[in-house]
Amino acid sequence: MRSPGLLALCCAVLLAACSGSSPVQVGAPGDDGGSAGDSASSTKDGGGNTPGDAQGGSGHDGNATDGAVADVGVPLDSGGHDSSAHVDSGCMPQCAGRMCGDDGCGGSCGTCPGGGACSQGQCGGTCMPFCGSAVCGDDGCGGSCGTCPGQYTCVVNGTCQLDPGSVCGPATCGSAASCCHCNGTPICYALPPGELCTDLGAGCM
Repeated sequence: MRSPGLLALCCAVLLAACSGSSPVQVGAPGDDGGSAGDSASSTKDGGGNTPGDAQGGSGHDGNATDGAVADVGVPLDSGGHDSSAHVDSGCMPQCAGRMCGDDGCGGSCGTCPGGGACSQGQCGGTCMPFCGSAVCGDDGCGGSCGTCPGQYTCVVNGTCQLDPGSVCGPATCGSAASCCHCNGTPICYALPPGELCTDLGAGCM
């Protein structure tokens, strides 16, 4: 039978052994905890850096995004120019009597042949035919205002005269007068534009 003193000694040894190993067990977790703490600290630092970087990146991205929104907000044409100023869709082009130039709505009434200059809606150097009361002769642009019938001749004033400048009985007709015969009598007469000797009356030819 064991004595109470021996049992007490054994318990003391076991307790001392347990007490000696406890710091080791606690120290190991402490080391692990320290590593974990370092890791946590590192993670915190890394986390601090990451949001910082993210914020920095976000800042740049935000600026870029703001820029993109600003660009989208300004209508651009195919040439990259601001097209926010539009031509009034209700504008009616005014080209009546105009050969070239602005139509008043940002468009064109045409261009001059051969690249000629446009002045006040007309092409510089472009010939405008004009005949006035003339019934024959040149229209001023190389064209014709008409021709005279039969024996009639076109004279300088654009009228048709019969035998102008000829001897007509006792007289000589002017260069712009006709020698008409009325009832067999020769007479010099400057015919008006478009008229013939037969228009002078009965018996005239």
